[in-house]
Amino acid sequence: MGNENDLPKWVKNIETNLENIDYKILIVKKKGQAEAKRGLEKVAQANKLEVDSNYIRSVLNQPHESENWNDEIVSASGIRLENRIKELDSDLDNIIAEGNQVEKNDKDYHSYYFGVVPSTDTTAGTAVFLSANIEKRFTQLEPSYLPTQSNPKPEVLSNRETLFIELGKNICRYGNEFVSMLDGSEKTINIDSSDTFAQAAHSMRDCFQKLIEQLAPTSVVSIQPWFEKTDGAPTGVSRRSRLRYMLYGSGENFDEKAITRLDEQSDIAKDSLDLIIARAHDHDLSLSKDEVILAIDQARFSLLNILKLYDNYRKKRPVL
Repeated sequence: MGNENDLPKWVKNIETNLENIDYKILIVKKKGQAEAKRGLEKVAQANKLEVDSNYIRSVLNQPHESENWNDEIVSASGIRLENRIKELDSDLDNIIAEGNQVEKNDKDYHSYYFGVVPSTDTTAGTAVFLSANIEKRFTQLEPSYLPTQSNPKPEVLSNRETLFIELGKNICRYGNEFVSMLDGSEKTINIDSSDTFAQAAHSMRDCFQKLIEQLAPTSVVSIQPWFEKTDGAPTGVSRRSRLRYMLYGSGENFDEKAITRLDEQSDIAKDSLDLIIARAHDHDLSLSKDEVILAIDQARFSLLNILKLYDNYRKKRPVL
């Protein structure tokens, strides 16, 4: 090709247009890649929920004697599990309904989807722990029972070391005492006796409760414009009120369902630990190390979820 200055104007114009076209092609490609990425993220999340659902179903489809299905511990977990499954079912209805309304704008749906889906992680994760608790109880009631061989296993059951490390990284920001409680629960659980079982559960319960009380102190929560004293709660401040303050501060507008979900999840975690502590103190010979580990991991899962939400909401409002 000759000197650029010798080129006809139309060649220069075409070159300019081609440069514009190349740029626009790049934009289209990037949009297409983003759409594909969003689609793959939805499929990955759906696959994860499918694994959780299949695990829960496999636990419930095993044959057991009627008296074992009606065992006090199995029934307590089962009733809570029923409520978690109903909640998960409702969440997915909302996701699908919203998706049908905004299909023409997939980006908006994607933002909505990943705004809501973390709630299914919470609900499904709690449901998986409850199912695992039921199964562990069956292994104690029925020595010949073989645990469900779920492949792949739900993430919350297969990654307890990751859960421990991630929670440790989160709580270290709030003081070494919480790290000590977390480490204590892990070290103590590896000493196989009813006394250490109780100690391990106590350490995790104290870590959970005291950290929430530090992030939402009684003196601060009780002066919020929306605060109402709760009869029977220590100092009149309920855990629900503390969670509301952690997520929404002094704001009057809040997502009641989100607070209820967190409070119920926290209640399940605390009750699971309390049951372990009570059984250990009563020297329940059927209490297994696996049951204690599940209760502790369930509390860790719940606390980590609360801290993640706390960080997320804190970015949207000034911290007092």
